[in-house]
Amino acid sequence: MLQIKSVSDKNNNTLLDNKACKIARLLKDPRFDGLFYMGVKTTGIYCRPICPATPKEENIEYFSYASQAIKAGYRPCLRCHPDSAPGVSVTKTKNDEIYHQCIKLFEEEHLEKLTLQQVCETLGISTRHLRNIFIERTGISPKAYIMLRRTLFAKKLLHQTSLSITDIAFASGFNSIRRFNDHFKNSLGLHPSSIRNKKHKKHKKHKKHKKHKIILKLFFRPPYDWKQIREHYKKRLIKGVEWIDKNSYGRTFSYNDSNGEFTAEFNEKNHCFNVNILLEDISVLRKTVWNIRRILDLDTDIETIKNYYQDGLNKTDISTIARIPGCWSFLEAGIRAILEYSEPKNIDKTLTDFIYALGESSDNDRVYFPSSARILSTNLKHLHIKDTLQIEIIEYSKACKNMSTTGTPSELYDNKKIKNEIIAVAEIYGLGNPDICLKEVKRLPHSRNITSTFFSPYRSYYYHQLYSLAIFQE
Repeated sequence: MLQIKSVSDKNNNTLLDNKACKIARLLKDPRFDGLFYMGVKTTGIYCRPICPATPKEENIEYFSYASQAIKAGYRPCLRCHPDSAPGVSVTKTKNDEIYHQCIKLFEEEHLEKLTLQQVCETLGISTRHLRNIFIERTGISPKAYIMLRRTLFAKKLLHQTSLSITDIAFASGFNSIRRFNDHFKNSLGLHPSSIRNKKHKKHKKHKKHKKHKIILKLFFRPPYDWKQIREHYKKRLIKGVEWIDKNSYGRTFSYNDSNGEFTAEFNEKNHCFNVNILLEDISVLRKTVWNIRRILDLDTDIETIKNYYQDGLNKTDISTIARIPGCWSFLEAGIRAILEYSEPKNIDKTLTDFIYALGESSDNDRVYFPSSARILSTNLKHLHIKDTLQIEIIEYSKACKNMSTTGTPSELYDNKKIKNEIIAVAEIYGLGNPDICLKEVKRLPHSRNITSTFFSPYRSYYYHQLYSLAIFQE
């Protein structure tokens, strides 16, 4: 496979290989979608490498990030919509790791609760260092990046949905329509109404207390093994919370007092999922879309991991690399792991009883996974769960409630009442951390290799390979 980037400058910065970019764009290869962008000098727009436009090479300049193209004065293409390109979540260098950890905090909207200074303290770096990383990677400051991401998300909603401009503004994280319009025009050189898709010009007004219905396309970088993802979810399905069929997966979810649900239909031809979302609170839409991308692992460059592992995997029984199907939250991932590891034979009944006893029911006979507050306010003895499990569930729920303002589970590892393996697994499936190091897991063959630095920074994917083999052999 072509290598788009190569480290070659005197400051050890990652540069684009223009020859490789040219080949990729001429082939319109979807495996490179989102890995770079191209600005067309004659039109003043920037595109994805899969754009149907065919400009001459002498009129093109390449960018690693959309923000760099926008800073250079380019506007987004209205044919290929660069804002819809898949992201990049797996990294190798230290600065890349810090950058993506920060992006994750931004996408989870922790900045609504934390200042940029507190985010830097969470990451263990100075604000100056973070600014330098962002300037190097994107050409703009962290605060400018946050606003640009919100603007590009709004553009995606304007193009793909029939939501009103007011709803889109608040769903994208803006506090006022005026600020939204001004920032949109200043950033992209366009007014929001000018890029509204014609078929979405007329929007339905939602009555109070009615759920918002949003339909979006979420793109991924192929290959995508839907069969593997589907079988994983099917094997661990929670009835009432999740549903699955041949081509789709869906589930309920909650954010504080707001409930919602989604169904994602696999669209192999267009390298995307067609996603139907129902939300009570439109302001959590951006967070919801980010979480759907995370649990379906849409932003991972799976070919890079596969090539990176090739030599090491020949020494094991694993010949392919699978994406990681995630859980909706860190709380859910940990509770499921606690019950699964302790009650493997009765996990379906134990987990179902737990959720239906504590979870809130919906108006269509579905149920929402219980919150940490709900778990802590309930006597678990009537669920016939072992005392040791009750203690671990309570301690884990307390920790999740306390960490909700920081988004980091590091303090949990010092809690002797919670197994470190539970926390590590919850980081993999509930937070999408790609490089969790677990000690040897007796029930998983070859798991002693998980600690090997050879598999870093993708150790979570190696663990998932072993786990998948184990659960499908049961």
